[in-house]
Amino acid sequence: MEDHSSSMTDNSLQKLFKGQTLISSYFTSMSKEVTQVSVQSDSNQTQIEAQIQPKETAEVEQTTEAQVVSVQSDSNQTQIEAQIQPKETAEVEQTTEAQVVSVQSDSNQTQIEAQIQPKETAEVEQTTEAQVVSVQSDSNQTQIEAQIQPKTYTP
Repeated sequence: MEDHSSSMTDNSLQKLFKGQTLISSYFTSMSKEVTQVSVQSDSNQTQIEAQIQPKETAEVEQTTEAQVVSVQSDSNQTQIEAQIQPKETAEVEQTTEAQVVSVQSDSNQTQIEAQIQPKETAEVEQTTEAQVVSVQSDSNQTQIEAQIQPKTYTP
């Protein structure tokens, strides 16, 4: 299997590898930062998708970070989903960063999706952090979902 690493553009890239593994990545770049997206597949898989949604900022002093989502699977599974829901604050200056999404699979799987949803803020001075979501499975499972719900603060 060759290593196709080409420069990402605003268009979605689709490449077909051996074993009918389809890897499609979609990046929008409008003053947004994507640090690292890594997709590795070693076996019979139908589809792997790694997506980072647009990051939006808006108005007063605040920092939100979604840090690491890691999905590893070693056996027959139908679907694994690891999601971090939007973090909401409000109003005044802010920085949002989506850092690392890593998907590794070693066996027969139908679909793996790792997504980081848009982060929105609103309303003065506050920090919310969702840190680590880790899903590991070693056996026959139908579905695993790990979610972190939004945190809302009222000053």
